[in-house]
Amino acid sequence: MKHLRLIHAVLTCLLAATDLSGCAQPQLARTDHISSPATGPQSGFEARNRIPPADDRRARSDKVTPALFWTGIALGIVGVVGVTTFVSLGVTTSREIDQGYSGGLTHMEFDDLEDRGALYNTLAKAAAGIGAIGFATSLIVYAVDWTRCGPLAPKRRRCPDSARARRQDSASVRRD
Repeated sequence: MKHLRLIHAVLTCLLAATDLSGCAQPQLARTDHISSPATGPQSGFEARNRIPPADDRRARSDKVTPALFWTGIALGIVGVVGVTTFVSLGVTTSREIDQGYSGGLTHMEFDDLEDRGALYNTLAKAAAGIGAIGFATSLIVYAVDWTRCGPLAPKRRRCPDSARARRQDSASVRRD
């Protein structure tokens, strides 16, 4: 048993390269946790990097979640409007090309109409991509919020009392 304590003391000294004051006697318990009445027990990493408590993160996410959701909805609407606009302009350009064949369209006018049609197709594809990303973002944000009983979830949903109480506490803080 004495040998085990001696080996433990030597290993402790070797592993504690930054603090050699503890080498005189073996340390049997870890003391890298800091505790204060305001923050509770924290590891050395949390104390050095000042990670906010979970309640502060919850209040911040309650503000960010609706903003992300509505930003996604706005991007989706912009995408739908863009697709509708550029597709209708592309169809109009296609009709102009069809009518130009019978009306004596010059080669220069045909190239201009063809370039304009290609531009409208590209813009319609970009708008569709923006809309898809916006609606996907909103869907993901709402799904995460639903599972965490966040501010977007319907009020009639059965959330645990602790989640509902946290949400009401953060709402009362916002009103003050």
